[in-house]
Amino acid sequence: MLDFVIIGAQKGGSTYLQKCLQEHPGIFIERGENRAFEDPEYGQDGIQQLEKTLRNVPAGKVRGIKRPSYLGHPEWAERIALYAPHTKLIATLRSPVERAISAYYHYMRLGLLPIVPVENGMAAILEGEYRDRFPASEEIVEYGFYHRHIKHYLKLFSRDKLLLLTDVRVNRNRIGAVEELYGFLEVDSSYSPKLDRAPVNEGTYSLHRLRFLQLRNALAFTYDANRTKEYLRFGLLGRVLDRAFRDFDALCLRRILGGTMPVISDSLHKRLYDIYVNDISSLERFLGEDLSVWKNGGGTKRPSAKDARPASQ
Repeated sequence: MLDFVIIGAQKGGSTYLQKCLQEHPGIFIERGENRAFEDPEYGQDGIQQLEKTLRNVPAGKVRGIKRPSYLGHPEWAERIALYAPHTKLIATLRSPVERAISAYYHYMRLGLLPIVPVENGMAAILEGEYRDRFPASEEIVEYGFYHRHIKHYLKLFSRDKLLLLTDVRVNRNRIGAVEELYGFLEVDSSYSPKLDRAPVNEGTYSLHRLRFLQLRNALAFTYDANRTKEYLRFGLLGRVLDRAFRDFDALCLRRILGGTMPVISDSLHKRLYDIYVNDISSLERFLGEDLSVWKNGGGTKRPSAKDARPASQ
């Protein structure tokens, strides 16, 4: 039985929730992400592998998986509902403008986009210049329409099966958000995870670091025909290579080159905000929550254009 799924949002803080859930003694959540409900895994042995994993979970534990891309795909939502109609769904939502910028760097890291400064690369995405050569680029904007995608899930699941946590709420009161998360899953909500070891929304924003990590992609990963997904190759050897590159990046390159999200120009911010403004307003009404911080630039206030620092190279 699948008790819960973290469905999103991609680059929205779902890894933080996953770490908090992993620490709880009453919860099992698979490490990494599970693609059982998406293509091509769904048509192959994805469900069988999922069932094998769940069968091995000790009795009495609440069992779940994470795949933050699920939120943005209606067809995958229908598969989840067919397989586990009573499962609980969890999503953590970040300012869609901030999320799109973070996803842009994430996709470069995965080798799904060329390594190009954010101002140029995001402009190319918004103008459709990457659509044919880099089809995964379309997801970067699409995944930020939270209310649109949530509405589809609500056609398949009752409202009480869906927990939505915005970054506004999580950043304001982490302990309260985690207690709510545990309560939603009906486990001991008094348990306190080691929150200081679980950063929210960490990413890689140096282009030099990303060039190094793309070497990792060439050695340790392969891609599907449309280059929209990466897959680990070589089994154990691939995992060793992946770990070696990530450790070197974290222990050496990050300390030298840094990892702070760049401030984007006012013009790019406005283009992205104008895309999302109606969806943000609809989400505000749906949640009954003030999301004005998203309207003012995201989780951190942007400086004026004259004070903005350039993106990290």
